[in-house]
Formats: sequence, C-alpha cells, structure tokens
Amino acid sequence: MPVLYCRHLDKRTQWKVLAGESFTLGFSNAASVPIPEGSLAPREVIVSRSGDRYVLRDLAERGRVLLNGAVAREAHLEDGDRMQVGRISILFLDDARIRGGELDLFPREA
Repeated sequence: MPVLYCRHLDKRTQWKVLAGESFTLGFSNAASVPIPEGSLAPREVIVSRSGDRYVLRDLAERGRVLLNGAVAREAHLEDGDRMQVGRISILFLDDARIRGGELDLFPREA
C-alpha cells in the first residue's frame, strides 16, 4: 500500500497519507485523498495499480500535475517519485517502504 508524504508549499504544512490500491487526489471530500488547495478540481488525479505498478492519470487535463518536475498527463509511478499537484508537493513511496534512518522528504525545496 503506497504512502504519500504531502507538503503544502505556501502554508508549510505537512501530512502523511496511507493510500489504497487506487485513489483520487483533489479539492473535495469526494476524492479519496482530499487536498487543501482551492485551485484544484474536485478530482484532479487518479492513481491506480496496474499489475505490479502504479499509474498516475491527470483527470482535469490542465497541466497542473508535475511528476519529477515535468508535466504528466499519464505516467507510471516509481518508489520515490515526486509529484506536484497545484501547490502541494507529494513524495510517493510504494508499499510503505521507508529506507532506514532519516528520510529527506523535500530536498530541493527551501
């Protein structure tokens, strides 16, 4: 089961989400992972498991989803990938695998 480490870039708040095999991200309680970012669609992104991989798909198709710094409409997610949805930065860890010791969640951000 994936773990998402989320950080709001403006408010400097952080939180952790245990996600399921398939989940949606968006600005709505209808999303399985609600994101506190008013500029997002109610369901902005869907992530679903396909075999042994996870696939990200931009539902709103507005180019607001970045995967490792590049706009992503549809892509495979790998352990350690970094998504940005609106002003929310998300670290994707597959199967709750945390590599021992300290984890630098957002190394490129000041």
